[in-house]
Amino acid sequence: NEGYSSNVSACVDLWGGLYDNVSRIDAGEPPVCIIHGTEDKGVPFSEALNITNRCKEVGVYCELHPLEGEGHAPWHLINEFLPWIVNFLYTKMIGASVKEKEMNEGDKMPFIGLPHFIYVILLIILLKMVRDVY
Repeated sequence: NEGYSSNVSACVDLWGGLYDNVSRIDAGEPPVCIIHGTEDKGVPFSEALNITNRCKEVGVYCELHPLEGEGHAPWHLINEFLPWIVNFLYTKMIGASVKEKEMNEGDKMPFIGLPHFIYVILLIILLKMVRDVY
């Protein structure tokens, strides 16, 4: 989108895969949070493991949250995995900038930037809307 940065700050992977492109993950990539059903027939759970292993190989932060016994796109579990997403985005995007400000400003109360706050709120609303559809 013109006028907006294309830099990625974090990646939330909901039951996706990279297949033969997993080697494109390099050191310095943004942190990744993977949520994937262990019985997914559309995108095999092994894809989540491949991404996780590659991230570990190159030193990219990666969280893997397996959804035991679940298939592809288990939106009925949104109440289980939404907190994982919010926590991940907060600690890796907002929390990281808060920590940096704390180091620079000492004991001052950190301010969470409005754009980051809006992104998290919009994600929560979007995921709740998707849940209502499924």
